[in-house]
Amino acid sequence: MNKKIFAIASAICCITASLICFSACNHHDGYNRPGSGSGHPKPPVYEHIHNWKTEWEYDDNYHWHKCNDSCDIKGDHAVHNFSNDGVCETCRKADMHSCFYTSTSNDGTYCEITELKYCYQGNMIIPAAMGETPVTVIAARAFRNRKEIISAEIPSSVRTIGASAFSGCTSLTAITYKGTKAQWNEVNKTSWNAGSSITTVHCTDGDIVL
Repeated sequence: MNKKIFAIASAICCITASLICFSACNHHDGYNRPGSGSGHPKPPVYEHIHNWKTEWEYDDNYHWHKCNDSCDIKGDHAVHNFSNDGVCETCRKADMHSCFYTSTSNDGTYCEITELKYCYQGNMIIPAAMGETPVTVIAARAFRNRKEIISAEIPSSVRTIGASAFSGCTSLTAITYKGTKAQWNEVNKTSWNAGSSITTVHCTDGDIVL
């Protein structure tokens, strides 16, 4: 009798253990179990919660928020919505390409800056090209009497600056030239800063005092 009871109890224990093992092996806890097709267990994938920066990042065409955790996802990525004054209403980037009146040579090989339309917060940055056409000339009197200009950047693509181009720019005391001092000295310019307050040219390899 005792043997019979012992045998039944042993059988029940074996069946219970088998059911527990079967349940554990087939429990869907986010891992790929052997036999599911992968061949190896894999940890579950957790969704990254972005921590967006408050300031905007931008290029010439788009603006976005960058994640503080240095991931590659761009939040709120969208095209600039420039207002009539050439400034994006969302990120406040100025559209430098639309800040100027320009003229293109007959053969289409170079572009000339002829006049300033507007200057965002006093900062004037002349682009190195308009589309695919390099900007090589700043016309005579192009920025005459534009007292709102407080900083100006000229690309190294510019080869000629016309007479009195900065005449009357009394709020501008220095310009930044995106080339070397040797390149600046090769630029064709005569009386380009006459009647202005410009006294210094900041070049990539040092300053030139006028």
